[in-house]
Amino acid sequence: MFRQTSSRKEAHGQVKAKQSSGIDAAVFSIQSQAFELELSGFGSPVLAEQGCSYGRGKLAVESAQAQAADNLRSVLQSTNLLSSAKRSESFDDSVFSDKNIEAIATGLANGTMVLDFSDPEILGDDTCVTARLPLDAPESFEGDDIDWEEDTTKSIIVSGEGLHDKVAGLTARQVAEQDALRRAISQVLGVVIKSALSSSSSSELYLTESNESLKSAEMVRQSLSMSSHGTVKSWSEISSKSLPGGMIEVTLNVEVEKSGLEAKLKEAMQRIGNPNIFVVSEHANVRYHLTQALTSSGMTVTASPESASLLLVADAKPSPSKSGTRLQLDLSIKDRLGNNYGQWRNDPSLIALPSHDDVLSTLAEVYLQSENNQVEIRQTIQKASHALVQAGGPIREISIANHIAGDHSKLHAVLSSLADVSDVKVSKGKNSTLVRLRSINSLGELSHLLSPAMKVHTDGKAIQLTIHNDYQLSML
Repeated sequence: MFRQTSSRKEAHGQVKAKQSSGIDAAVFSIQSQAFELELSGFGSPVLAEQGCSYGRGKLAVESAQAQAADNLRSVLQSTNLLSSAKRSESFDDSVFSDKNIEAIATGLANGTMVLDFSDPEILGDDTCVTARLPLDAPESFEGDDIDWEEDTTKSIIVSGEGLHDKVAGLTARQVAEQDALRRAISQVLGVVIKSALSSSSSSELYLTESNESLKSAEMVRQSLSMSSHGTVKSWSEISSKSLPGGMIEVTLNVEVEKSGLEAKLKEAMQRIGNPNIFVVSEHANVRYHLTQALTSSGMTVTASPESASLLLVADAKPSPSKSGTRLQLDLSIKDRLGNNYGQWRNDPSLIALPSHDDVLSTLAEVYLQSENNQVEIRQTIQKASHALVQAGGPIREISIANHIAGDHSKLHAVLSSLADVSDVKVSKGKNSTLVRLRSINSLGELSHLLSPAMKVHTDGKAIQLTIHNDYQLSML
């Protein structure tokens, strides 16, 4: 396995063989970066890399998976690392040909190669998983006759595995089918993201080659893959078989609507690059000048905190000095629960004005009209938005009538089991139950997962679901 740690250091270029759980492996080290290539029972080398994320739970697992995948991409791009493996007698040189490695890297980038993730393990305060990738080029790159740019519907053959899900009320076959559909959607999304990065449309999606942007895009891809609503045109079963432990594997031919996925991806990435902002300040003039500065730089400012994913909290104070009055302006970017994701502070030493009744407003206007300051504030907000996504997404609120909410522990279990949902908090009021949770997807997308889950939870009761905005939903 690839381990980006300092605990296993060997001489430059050293190669050694070892046994690991019955799998032959070779360990390579170059400049203190160790990695392991496993020879599976199928005879093909398997590239493996570990990813870790602070914390526990579904979100930490997904974040660790994204990190492991990112580490694999980095290794595949490192020609020095892989050239060392070519010198080992354990592997066929053709496996490490430039053509094969390029095809594998491309397949991983666009989602046509699916990673095998290990079960999560706890290491200290972190949750860690290992991603494994067979070093066989995907068949589609041997003679790919699919025009990904022109076709609006993509036909994908995928396999999925499933085990009976009692909480969600799904059979093993249904879970396996959902797993296969999720893989098909993920593959097409990978192609769309890769295509956007290499074209002018990347600016429309707020996509860049930065780690923050790529991590957010990966988490959006995982989130959008969880729901087939509006993206899967049709699917048919090719085969199925039983696996040990009551699991079922199905192979499906899935028709995926690429155009629908492109629209969803664009909407999701634009929400990250240009989040809804509500400005908070005890000074009305400061709030006004901040709003003007944000809108003039292309940001979206909302009229209420209920319709915002982030709050821009301004602390403006006059600072008397010998040369006049200066301004101390601190901007904090928070979510609706008060968690802080970013900070910006002006340089008070740049400007001093004679004291007068509206000096605070005048100073704020001067600072916020500065193009450089506007760029810095916008970048700070965008970084905060990426951090919010990597924390699980904006806070969503669901108001549920008490007769529908039922037992709170069961409700919590049902909602926590939903894909793309984390940090579920349930509190009961006099007539309704308030649920706060995080979700990268919009409430519109989330509602397609909520409706069937709540039907199972309520034993089929009729539910009136109303979406008030992108952050508030009610069930009566």
